[in-house]
Amino acid sequence: MNLPVIPTSWGDIDNQFRLDNTGRLMERIGTDAAICGIENIILTRPGERVMRPKFGCYAYQSLFEPLSTSTGRVLGAEILRAVNEEQSRGTIENINITVDYNNSAYILSISVVITATGQTVNVTKILVQE
Repeated sequence: MNLPVIPTSWGDIDNQFRLDNTGRLMERIGTDAAICGIENIILTRPGERVMRPKFGCYAYQSLFEPLSTSTGRVLGAEILRAVNEEQSRGTIENINITVDYNNSAYILSISVVITATGQTVNVTKILVQE
């Protein structure tokens, strides 16, 4: 018996806590929600979530190391590990880290395959040394 495939829909609040035109927190839906989840993993330090102390990524620790391509590779491996452990809505197909020496930052270019649709989405994030 063949059952119809029902697309999966996800929802998350906006990471930037922006408000919509009614004054409520904006909601991100579908592919945007999957990308929001990946951003949450990257930007959350382990120990920040009270009931999930292992949730998150050690990306910020790399920001206190010397800015270099080798540190960028370590950062990429950590992001890949954290996202693969925590995210079921999408998997990282490719991650490229560019060192921006002028701005003391790493530019993350991530290709994510959305599990429900097979669609590849490209995400760019900038992590700045503080």
